[in-house]
Amino acid sequence: MNKITKKCTGCGETKMRSEFHFSNSKRGWLKPHCKVCRIKDNFNPLSNRYTSLEERREKYLFYRRAWYLKQAKIFPEIFRRYNLERRRRIVNAKGDFSLEGWAQKLAYYGSRCFYCKNFLQNCEITKDHRIPLSRGGTNWLSNLVPACLACNDSKGTKTYHEYVKNRVAV
Repeated sequence: MNKITKKCTGCGETKMRSEFHFSNSKRGWLKPHCKVCRIKDNFNPLSNRYTSLEERREKYLFYRRAWYLKQAKIFPEIFRRYNLERRRRIVNAKGDFSLEGWAQKLAYYGSRCFYCKNFLQNCEITKDHRIPLSRGGTNWLSNLVPACLACNDSKGTKTYHEYVKNRVAV
């Protein structure tokens, strides 16, 4: 064995010195295993080092979605407000409201759906824009009404008058 080659303790082959990693503890020394043997020994399929960028991204998004859903169940009102604010920012709608103002609006309507007049449980209450944000509506409290999830979903992007006219026709 000369200064150009070294014998690997893992596979037993004599290889070029460039096939070995340098030792961290001893300056100028090489690690006993070659790079190939070290990768085989240290292979961990869960490590980010051995997965593609797409797989890491999917894994990250999966954990992020799981965290989001868990938090949304714990703090539903905070997440509803965040999503409403996000939608408002996307369409640059004017206006804002406080949670106290929303609570007063709910009390004014007697915790009933504005459209079907059914009594609402806390988990069923949604904030509906009488004039939708997508149609130029504002996010002021005067444009918001309490609605059950079914009415809010079926109303979609219709205005109040279009929705009521459509409900009567059906």
